[in-house]
Amino acid sequence: LDALQAELLKAAAGPPQETALADLAQFAELTVDAEEHIRWLRELVAQFPEAMEYRWQLVTVLVDHEGWEEAGKLLDTQLRNDGSDPPALILLRCLVDLRAGDEENATRRLKRTLGAHAPADSNPDVEKQLLAFAREKSLDAVTEDILKARVEREPDKAEAVMELAAFYRSRQRPAEMQQVLDRFAGGDSDGRPGRLNQVAGFLAGGGD
Repeated sequence: LDALQAELLKAAAGPPQETALADLAQFAELTVDAEEHIRWLRELVAQFPEAMEYRWQLVTVLVDHEGWEEAGKLLDTQLRNDGSDPPALILLRCLVDLRAGDEENATRRLKRTLGAHAPADSNPDVEKQLLAFAREKSLDAVTEDILKARVEREPDKAEAVMELAAFYRSRQRPAEMQQVLDRFAGGDSDGRPGRLNQVAGFLAGGGD
């Protein structure tokens, strides 16, 4: 391994060569040398700033090794914050916020992204991605906003209603859960018996 590393270092000497630097970064990753991995990824980002894959690799490694501040700065150079940023980039920035203990900022970014992609039915994949992230990271304010918006869009859709009611039940908010269920059950007379049965089944299933 030492001989291989020496050869890679020799190849990277002199004018910056992308392949040689990338090989050094890969070697450091394979040998689980985080410090060297970060070193060579930094060099790749500095020498080849247009190659986004190196920037994302560096961000990922920094996040895994408590380099949140640097990771955030790298991401911020790419964020426009005008609603056009890819959801994956937003989620990565939110992950950096969360690793740094800044849940408030992560929540704000997600809510702003939701607003930029409204109406959600024209961008259902974005909403799904944000909801999955919010649930995984226990960002209840974002989860609740998305679930409530779904019920507002389709108030007679049992799946959306029960999902919101289940969220309230899991958070021990029975009054809000009951309000959601009552509104659903008391809708148009057409189909009311069926809705009442669905509500009863939901309540019975949760021991309410």
